[in-house]
Amino acid sequence: MKAIFLRVVLILVVFGIPLSAAFEVQMINPSNIASGNIISILPAGLNFATLTEEYGLNFRANYTKLFGLNELAYKAVNLSWNRNQNYALGFRMYSFGDKFYNESQISVGYAHKFQQKITVAVGVNTYNLSIKDYYRTWSLALDAGSIFHLRDNLAISLLFQNVNGAQLWKNGEPLPRVFCSGVKWNPIPKILLAAEIYKDTIYPFVTRFGSQLTLVKNIDVLAGMQFNPDRYSYGLSFEWKTLEVSAAYRSHQDLAHTIYFGCKLAIK
Repeated sequence: MKAIFLRVVLILVVFGIPLSAAFEVQMINPSNIASGNIISILPAGLNFATLTEEYGLNFRANYTKLFGLNELAYKAVNLSWNRNQNYALGFRMYSFGDKFYNESQISVGYAHKFQQKITVAVGVNTYNLSIKDYYRTWSLALDAGSIFHLRDNLAISLLFQNVNGAQLWKNGEPLPRVFCSGVKWNPIPKILLAAEIYKDTIYPFVTRFGSQLTLVKNIDVLAGMQFNPDRYSYGLSFEWKTLEVSAAYRSHQDLAHTIYFGCKLAIK
């Protein structure tokens, strides 16, 4: 157990994450990862306002092992329901780590679209941190997001995470506070271009760019990059009837790459 602990600590130090910063990784959907890790404007990211972009009942399951390490395994489940594209409900749950160190999160959100132009959303997140034979702690944080549909093929987004400045109970460690804004544009139906500015209060600004190309019917090729730190990503998404399967590759400037896998089941 001590060897596992030291290995995880070493990874976090090299990864550039302060040892006191929990819950920095919150999204592993392969389509978003491959598209530059954009979280605020693309479906299945972290902005509940995107719930109105998908109709019906949608279930997603994603999995990865960061840098190929079993100790950094990440499992996530998403469920969304959109009855008439004017309002939608969402549920997210994930688990990160192993039996020694584990972060878990459960989130629920609601989105409402007004006049087919503006979508606003709120989310409630419960965070739980467990370190075996040490302690368990938790917290509650609120998110707020929006999407502005400027044209049929052009939209911008705003996302504020942890607007209430939540901290972990017991040790007072602050949870990540994030602001980001994104834009997406479809110059033609088969091409999607997206960009995002991301700011965590304890880290510098990050810029992200992503693209999606429908190569042939039901197959999308995705690619993206981010700067500060510099990383690139790419992936594939295959859709067959109500099932979608996706995979993504993401580089790291110092450590090994990470492979992401996911599937989606849609019931219209």
